[in-house]
Amino acid sequence: MAQQVVVAFGGLYFGTEDKATNRYTEFGGTTGKLDLKVPWTNKKVRQAMNKAINREELLKVLYKGRATHTYVMGFYPDLPGWDPTWEKRFPEMYGYDPKKARQLLAEAGYPKGFKAKAWLYPFAGAPELIQVMESVATQLREVGIELELEEADLAAVVQPKARERRANWYLRAGPPSKKAVEPQIALFNAGKGQPHFFEDDTIYKMWEDLLQMSDPKAADAQLRKIGNYKFENFEVIPLFDVYIEVVVNPKIINDWPFSGWDGGDIGHTFLISACKQEKPCK
Repeated sequence: MAQQVVVAFGGLYFGTEDKATNRYTEFGGTTGKLDLKVPWTNKKVRQAMNKAINREELLKVLYKGRATHTYVMGFYPDLPGWDPTWEKRFPEMYGYDPKKARQLLAEAGYPKGFKAKAWLYPFAGAPELIQVMESVATQLREVGIELELEEADLAAVVQPKARERRANWYLRAGPPSKKAVEPQIALFNAGKGQPHFFEDDTIYKMWEDLLQMSDPKAADAQLRKIGNYKFENFEVIPLFDVYIEVVVNPKIINDWPFSGWDGGDIGHTFLISACKQEKPCK
């Protein structure tokens, strides 16, 4: 599997600065960055938006069924921290239910929905991201959430605003690549990279505790604890695990022994061997 596809909520900057330990102080820190007027800073709104998404329709139309469901961003069944109950709990907590989505929005103070924005940008490793975001916007409209779609340059606009925690009011589709679970948490939740998807003091403390653990079983349990916290707080709109697919010309390529995932990217290209005969090799 190459990567996951999720939709991130801009502005979930709940972590508080601690200058003594440099916690959340990078790129200007967190002071003044959290805007509680952003509707999805309310957990009920995040759940409502998740329940407004018809994942089965997206899977059929956009991916032709060639993907599987993502349950928690950055976690995978074959890596530490996986909780098999996520798949069973997912339908009730995240499953498509427009009526429940409207109810949750009303409980959160948005009975008529609200307006927000979303970035559209091409991404070479996930060319479907624009169509994903457009489709999600269409489905959210059914429960009263109107998104203004803005075309933007990923490197010049989206990433700098995300890095400086200025992505309030924006949704954005993203393709976290498959890698070890720990760097995913560091990148998206512990303030150690530019995305800043979902950060708060609870998850940061769990991350600090994880760094002190040397016993694999204890670390596995701690990762599962972090995963459940992310799952129960609806940190993103998780969509799909997408697999590596390659099309080759058998007149040119003889073989490509692929020894496993390479950080989510298509690697091991040095193992490609050329077809050296007149007839196709396969």
